[in-house]
Amino acid sequence: IPLLGGGSFRTSDARGTVLILNLWASWCLECREEFPAFSEFSRENPDIAVVGVAVNDQRGDAESFWEETESDFVVGYDTTQRLRDSYPGFGLPVTFIIDETGTVIHQLEGGVTIEDLESLFR
Repeated sequence: IPLLGGGSFRTSDARGTVLILNLWASWCLECREEFPAFSEFSRENPDIAVVGVAVNDQRGDAESFWEETESDFVVGYDTTQRLRDSYPGFGLPVTFIIDETGTVIHQLEGGVTIEDLESLFR
């Protein structure tokens, strides 16, 4: 996945650590509302990888939204929809909690709050 700030990310890069993978789009109101929760959680939990990936979106729109948010987590853009198609059917936003072995252990559909994220890791 190309990262909006440059570079790239593969989900396999996070093997050995827990990964929170959030799929979002700039046109999605709930996606926009949950971005601060992911930033806060990422700052408070540096041992957990947090990655947001824009899907079903125009790259320019995704980049503009990302620049507005000044997020504190890694953000990319699914140029081929390959990542999106690798996960079960869903609406946006959707968040996958992936364990250290690469197994999806939770799927959260709809907007996520900081309390939702914290409750998963207590």
